[in-house]
Amino acid sequence: MFAVMIEIDNELIYVCGDGKSWSNDDPVKVYETYDEAVEDSQQWNNPEIVSWTVEEVAYFNPDIAHRID
Repeated sequence: MFAVMIEIDNELIYVCGDGKSWSNDDPVKVYETYDEAVEDSQQWNNPEIVSWTVEEVAYFNPDIAHRID
């Protein structure tokens, strides 16, 4: 699983919600494959794609934890 980080105001943050706009309450947007993360990250300047463990996904996105194998 993968997530995308972007730099805003000299701080790296995770892309969250629908990947276009989000609030602090939205979960981190997670991608099943590296290719999906790369494709979606093209809208950002200098995105960084990071690998996530199942535990990280479950911690940051409890709503989808039940779908993770």
